Amino acid sequence: MQQNHFQDGPAAFTYMQGACRRAINRLELRSMEHDWDDLDILTHVGVTANSISDIAKKINGLDALRPAGSRKTQTEKGDKLLELIFTCSKHFSTDALTEYNAAPGDWMYRIPGGAPAAGQRDFAGITQAFHVLWKPAVDAKLPGFHVRAPSAKPAKPTRTTLEAGLLASESGATERANVGTEFHQEAG
Repeated sequence: MQQNHFQDGPAAFTYMQGACRRAINRLELRSMEHDWDDLDILTHVGVTANSISDIAKKINGLDALRPAGSRKTQTEKGDKLLELIFTCSKHFSTDALTEYNAAPGDWMYRIPGGAPAAGQRDFAGITQAFHVLWKPAVDAKLPGFHVRAPSAKPAKPTRTTLEAGLLASESGATERANVGTEFHQEAG
């Protein structure tokens, strides 16, 4: 490395990335997809004046961990941000949902032609637009916008699949038996 990239920081960094990065298997990619799907404003960044900027950084951070060929597009990142906003905030859900459901030709935040990602959603534009709306709402202490730290995720079930299946079938059998006796009592 010293002979090929001496005094050339960017080239040395690129070389080190290529030399140190290992291939990500399907299981790790699936785990990354699960992390992407589980992303939430309230549990990951909480409510602050900068929640939108913080969740946008989190979206970019999760995307940066993915292999280059499996990274999310600007449209997918924009859709995720809009989805997080309309599921978290009743105050901004109408604006976010309208933009989310708009046809590609009607998007308010779209990368203009001539740019490398032309025609896709403008993730940075969406982030900026909703940050400008979110920050004053938190500063004015509108209902639902009181500052709070990220909330803990609910505990995941610790039962094995077999145990969970047995419990479900046992409770289902009891329920069916009760329904049958109620029907028998009503009929007789």
